[in-house]
Amino acid sequence: ARAQASLPVVVYASRTHSQLSQVQRELGRAGFKVRSAVLSSRAQTCLNPAVKTLPQSTAGRVCRGLMQKRACRHYLGVDPYLKAEPEAGLAVRDLEELVRLGTQRTLCPFVLSRQLATDADVLFVPYNYLIEPAKRRSLSVPWERAVLVFDEAHNLESACSDAASFDLPAATLGAAVEELGTAAELALLRDEGGQGSQKKEDKSAAETSAELRQAQIILRKLEQAIAELDVPKTGRTEPGAFLFQLFAKVRLTPETWPLLASAFETALDVLTQNASEAGRSSGSRSSSYRLHAVSDALSLAFETCPPPGEGGDSRDSSAASPSAHLGYRVHVHLEQSRSQGFPLPTLSFWCFAPGQALKALQQLSVRSVLLTSGTLSPLGSFAAELGLPFRHRLENPHVIDPSQVWVGVVPRGPTGAALNSSFLTRDSPEYRRDLGAAVVNFARIVPDGMLVFFASYGLLTSAVEAWQASPAGGESVWDRIARHKSPIVEPRDAALFGQAVADFKAKLDAPGSKGAVLFAVCR
Repeated sequence: ARAQASLPVVVYASRTHSQLSQVQRELGRAGFKVRSAVLSSRAQTCLNPAVKTLPQSTAGRVCRGLMQKRACRHYLGVDPYLKAEPEAGLAVRDLEELVRLGTQRTLCPFVLSRQLATDADVLFVPYNYLIEPAKRRSLSVPWERAVLVFDEAHNLESACSDAASFDLPAATLGAAVEELGTAAELALLRDEGGQGSQKKEDKSAAETSAELRQAQIILRKLEQAIAELDVPKTGRTEPGAFLFQLFAKVRLTPETWPLLASAFETALDVLTQNASEAGRSSGSRSSSYRLHAVSDALSLAFETCPPPGEGGDSRDSSAASPSAHLGYRVHVHLEQSRSQGFPLPTLSFWCFAPGQALKALQQLSVRSVLLTSGTLSPLGSFAAELGLPFRHRLENPHVIDPSQVWVGVVPRGPTGAALNSSFLTRDSPEYRRDLGAAVVNFARIVPDGMLVFFASYGLLTSAVEAWQASPAGGESVWDRIARHKSPIVEPRDAALFGQAVADFKAKLDAPGSKGAVLFAVCR
């Protein structure tokens, strides 16, 4: 196992736990034993009734508090189980089986999975455990020996971009300001009531309260700075470096952020402990903190900053743009506030360079990164988007031969009318007539089945109605189509869609059939 330092550790990541479960089942059938573990959030694994109903941002803090006090019987059941079952890691259990085991043996699946992960040769995780910095730091993985496998990797680009982006509404920022004020008051009240606990820094309640007030002032200044931005109705978009120039105006820099982050942690600890005690006495477990969302957003932003001495002079925070700022955009737009009655700004930091998350893995000197999927081709553009040099590539040919595929754009119909479905032209008789005539010509020369997609049901319905109208003394476009293919129109009722597809297939397979054409809406 891990004791053999020369052996690699495989970290297998996929988008969902159902996909991970499929791979785990195959590993269980493999006929050889390896130590494995699967990781998940408390929301999916916690069995403690006092914690599992809490919002995720609160549950983690309450859980840690209960473990420190040794007040959770599920947590206390893990060590005796591992002593009695030293080979527990050899049993391949997916998430559902892990929760079932915890329920049967009164032990915590969340803690058990993390204990098993420390010795695992194969670790199963969702994508975010590898691409989100905070979750990645929670893994006890020897990265220099790690082989990272991203399954269903066609989802990786969007997952990386989403993990490196945030939206911060004014309402969230304002609520966080209020929560810091509440935490500052509670810190003093708890000390007066004799409930305060000595922190490792041995700060007095007054000092703690003052630090929280200072953090509140910084967030309030940031809130004001965002509100003072000139934002047109269409929104305002700036390069990624703009965010740090905005932060610098309120003295929020890579040097001051750790102090502010520590104050946020203290405030959340105070609020969580207070909510936990109120929950035990009143039954209320609806606490959720906007401060947690603000802390996550700012932490994500500063994760993109280069270390001091790289990417600019750290003393000049306005110049110290993030190392990836060319791949980021700041967008500010106004949203109507129901409570305030007027528009409020939302600050967004969007990542358009998904490779940033993978570059962080590269900096950990991982042994290998494997991306697997049935739909990654062409690999060249995919690798370029991720920004990593893949020295070894295996690209299997498609099951459809290139000679079977023709892709083209038909700009004009048979009589020369532009096939332009924009708002200005899509209702013109010339456009509809030539579009129908083009479909007739394709139906005449294309064998078997055809699919004709429209952008919306409105466009589909208006085109079909126009084609079905019979011109004076002539044949309708619909009749001309039906001469070559049996037409089927997708129904609006989703429950009838399967019936329409079955009808299409039946007309294709009918004896003597010339084929069928399905008119549908592209999704």
